[in-house]
Amino acid sequence: MARRELSAEFQQLVQGIWAVPLDLPFTRFRRCLAASWRGRRAVAGVIEERRAKLECGETLPADDIVTHMLSRGLPDEEITDNVMFLMVAVHDTTAALITFLLQHLNANKDAYAKVLEEQQEIVRSKKPGEALSWDDLGRMRYTWAAAMETLRMGPPTAPAGRPV
Repeated sequence: MARRELSAEFQQLVQGIWAVPLDLPFTRFRRCLAASWRGRRAVAGVIEERRAKLECGETLPADDIVTHMLSRGLPDEEITDNVMFLMVAVHDTTAALITFLLQHLNANKDAYAKVLEEQQEIVRSKKPGEALSWDDLGRMRYTWAAAMETLRMGPPTAPAGRPV
């Protein structure tokens, strides 16, 4: 439920991030602010859920970023700020990386074949409908190398150098 709620609010938030900051009821910016507020409430629910699991010993600090921040004693508001920041920061850069990775794999058929074989091996090891695990991600060595090479060749964010 929280994932679905966060996803819907996040889509609304992203649409208004670059809107003209005009806080009137009919503007995209106002809808963005409202989505941000609702998203923060959804994140607060996730924090409470993770806190309860951490206190019961049902989860470990290394299981996810929210649990890790809770275990470090960060205040809820700071955790919420960090989660919201991460969601926005990862959204565009991940999409750009995947797009550039596919473009590079399309241009290099040998690399494409290796990534495809690695992914098919992982699919063959899974039961139907079974989700990926951290172990599966660790087995994606060539895919990871291809992604890192893609980042080296063209980072998904603009460089932020010092003015001369």
